[in-house]
Amino acid sequence: MEDDHNRGTADGGYRATGIGEGSMADLPTITPAMPISRGAARLAQVTAATFVVLLTVLHCVKPELDPSWRFISEYAIGRHGWMMVLAFFALSVSYVACSRRSVHRCGPSADASGWTSCS
Repeated sequence: MEDDHNRGTADGGYRATGIGEGSMADLPTITPAMPISRGAARLAQVTAATFVVLLTVLHCVKPELDPSWRFISEYAIGRHGWMMVLAFFALSVSYVACSRRSVHRCGPSADASGWTSCS
């Protein structure tokens, strides 16, 4: 009995059929409405990586804090707290760099709720 998703071809081979019939060229392409600039994307990548590196270093510097059940903000307490503050700053810069284009496109909120439609 022939499988519903495999149909025989004239040369005796099989081809896949089903939901995605047709070639990949028939599929629509999805492009972002407002792509992030290369500079902002690079800044977001570098600062996010800086956050990860600093957090990893803090795991080694403060082994008494078990990361499986302690909050990472507890690394900001004590002598090496400046590293966690710097890590949080790097992460916030990364978020701002990612959102810079969408905020520029949407503009400030038109109503008191703070929600804006970006259509």
